[in-house]
Amino acid sequence: MAGEQHIDKAVTKLKAHIASGIAAQLRAVESAQSLSTNSLTDPVAVLDHRAPFDNRSPLIEVFEESWRFIDQRQGLVSVDATIAVKYVTDADLSSAEVFMRRYMSAVIETIRDDPTLGSTVVECLLTDGSSAVGRGDTSTTLLVSTQGVDVHVFEGV
Repeated sequence: MAGEQHIDKAVTKLKAHIASGIAAQLRAVESAQSLSTNSLTDPVAVLDHRAPFDNRSPLIEVFEESWRFIDQRQGLVSVDATIAVKYVTDADLSSAEVFMRRYMSAVIETIRDDPTLGSTVVECLLTDGSSAVGRGDTSTTLLVSTQGVDVHVFEGV
């Protein structure tokens, strides 16, 4: 069984790690920025799939983009995953963009604090990010930011 077990593992472990750690990182960003507690709202859900038409807010999606074998004999696979944060705002787009930057800082720190995701993967490397993603609803009050992650998993681990 090649491929899908690696993808499932990478997405499942990344989602679980974010779901369990994001609240603490949001509080840390609030503290560092001298914001009131819970001004960076906890996500309504952390999903393990794309949900372009789900406008709950804030919402985190974790899904694969592609994968490749790094060492076929050893069963080491790299899964290129995306973490997407969606936020529905009012007409104050400037404040919403600041909110999203702070939220993405929390997402990034959740990975940086433990790149093995609790020793469930070999390594989780942050790659590229974007704040100009257009998906689903084309409303100007829906903001989507993404963070790319390269998750290395072993077949038997």
